[in-house]
Amino acid sequence: MQKKIFILVLIAQLFIFTFPLFAEDYNALRKLGRGMANLCLSFTEFPVQMGKAKDECQSPIAGFFYGVPRGVVCFAGRIVLGAYETVSFLIPPYKPLIEPEFPLAKENKEIPVE
Repeated sequence: MQKKIFILVLIAQLFIFTFPLFAEDYNALRKLGRGMANLCLSFTEFPVQMGKAKDECQSPIAGFFYGVPRGVVCFAGRIVLGAYETVSFLIPPYKPLIEPEFPLAKENKEIPVE
């Protein structure tokens, strides 16, 4: 009987302490999901950076010679950051450390109002 009461109290405490996490925009579960997404989709930085370099320099050759090294750096950064966020998802801060926070997400750029 005491074991059942102990388990019920433990479960109740778990719910009481985790519900405030869901009230925030950024919470532990979002940090875990972001970390897993960065780990699994970090390879997508290669084509993204190649496309950005091609657009910036307006040359497909620059997209390859300048975009691939940028892709390697961004790939490594997403791997390291993904591993960090996956391991430390319960520890605040929960806000993203890089922008965009998920691979393949568009960057938040403000559009000037005319």
